[in-house]
Amino acid sequence: MSIRWGMIATAGLALSATACAEVRHDEPLAEILFGNAESVTAQTNADPPAPPAASDYMNGLPPQDLAPGECGAFFWDRAEPNPLRVFDNESRGDARLLLNGETVAVASAVRSFDYRAGERLERRYGNVSIAGEITDRRNGEAVIGRALMRVRDGDGRETVTPMVGLISCRE
Repeated sequence: MSIRWGMIATAGLALSATACAEVRHDEPLAEILFGNAESVTAQTNADPPAPPAASDYMNGLPPQDLAPGECGAFFWDRAEPNPLRVFDNESRGDARLLLNGETVAVASAVRSFDYRAGERLERRYGNVSIAGEITDRRNGEAVIGRALMRVRDGDGRETVTPMVGLISCRE
């Protein structure tokens, strides 16, 4: 009886491994699971996955990454489900904003991470501005508990969105 169950379990693992080999993985996940993303792609002959659409992230920007030593400001819409609207890489001086359902890349000012609780925060990206306050410093991060994003359209009308944010550095 135990040999038969062992054969069934082995067959199940083989099927699972085959199914996993055919699924496309993004590189970080593939590296974690399989050790080398290039060998997984070569073995499956799969095209690299397309970058996820903003709509895949509850109408917000997809997750953003910082290289070691870089700092970035992340701003989320205060309304549920809190989509990521703005990412500003303060070390490289570039930002991504979600405006009218489209991701827009813009240049931004390079900043050093030297923030204190109670400090006012101002960002300007063309016709978009963010004003807020750093309400706390926790675990080496600056918490932006209150912020407003203002977007001015071509007719001079302004849309105001309450935001929350976080400024963080990757070690």
